[in-house]
Amino acid sequence: MTELSEGVYRIVNVGTGHVLALDSTDQVTVVGEPGVEDGWQHWLLSSAPEIGDGIWFIANGLTGTTAPNANR
Repeated sequence: MTELSEGVYRIVNVGTGHVLALDSTDQVTVVGEPGVEDGWQHWLLSSAPEIGDGIWFIANGLTGTTAPNANR
């Protein structure tokens, strides 16, 4: 398996081909939708070694917001 590094990613469901996206209407709900090139589908992954090994913060690449409890 490939090691992750900090950066901006698109998260794809390999079964459906849908991409994880932040709903552009409420900017809170995470949805799966067909892939398009817009910021709602870009996610910033950053490691959180101060919390524990293998723990990552995931923030929307357009807004910088995280999902509630995403880092627990």
